[in-house]
Amino acid sequence: MLRATFQQPASEERFFLAGEFRGYKALPPAWEFYDAEWKERALKQLYPAAAGPPGKGSIFHTKPVICAPFNRLAYKEHGGPHEDWGGPAQWLNAGKDYVQAHTISDMLAVVARDLAYGCGRMQ
Repeated sequence: MLRATFQQPASEERFFLAGEFRGYKALPPAWEFYDAEWKERALKQLYPAAAGPPGKGSIFHTKPVICAPFNRLAYKEHGGPHEDWGGPAQWLNAGKDYVQAHTISDMLAVVARDLAYGCGRMQ
């Protein structure tokens, strides 16, 4: 498991992201936000409010999930909203109109990018 702490520039709030990599790279990682003690997860208030670059979609929506092809938890069979991307085994080619990130560093950069456009937490 990888843990990363982000600070949102506008609010200065801290967000705690963990990635689980079982089966990676055949499957995308499972990314979730946690509380500061790394115990609670998958709660709406742990996720950033929806915001992204102008003219592009955000990976943060109204549900507590990072909605991107590089997150296993975004796929229907793992509790996510997307059945239109095929299964997570096709993640490297899924969601052509969505943000793409194929390396761990690129995935973290996308999270940081969307955090930089937002302010606050999901309500």
